[in-house]
Amino acid sequence: VNTETGAISVGDGPDVVATYIDFMCPICNQFEGVYGETLNKLVADGSITLEYHPVAILDSRSQGTAFSTRAANALYCVAVTTPEAVTPFVTAMYAKQPAEGTPGLTDDEIVSIAKDAGAGDIASCVTDRTYGGFVTTQTKTIPRNAQGQAGTPTVTFNGERIDLTGDPQVDIVNRLS
Repeated sequence: VNTETGAISVGDGPDVVATYIDFMCPICNQFEGVYGETLNKLVADGSITLEYHPVAILDSRSQGTAFSTRAANALYCVAVTTPEAVTPFVTAMYAKQPAEGTPGLTDDEIVSIAKDAGAGDIASCVTDRTYGGFVTTQTKTIPRNAQGQAGTPTVTFNGERIDLTGDPQVDIVNRLS
């Protein structure tokens, strides 16, 4: 975890794909479904470093439970305790994604998903919201679009914001060094 940028890095490729994600965001879930396999293959073959930036822009859509902050906090807990479980945890969280306007998953459900994804014991990190303040700070760093708006998912390639087309080949693969 880069404590300045908030990036949770997976892989060590020369090109960097950074994703700003909110676990309650349905479009982020669609992004994961469309781009996830390609990104994971590019990490595995050493082409890219994938950076997850878990943020919380949809806390107001979780009936007062701050689900987005709690889920982003949990990803930091996983990254610190069991880095190899980061990608499986992200995938599993989207597979169990709650709908906007619901309370979201409980802390116990998030901890269970982490455990099933191979993470170590993160229960106290989740319930204590160890990285909650950090999530709040990092949410303010989402790269803005041309209209000055921040949203999720936001993706950058080597620091340049990408307008996603829905085609991983065009958006990511064709940009590789």
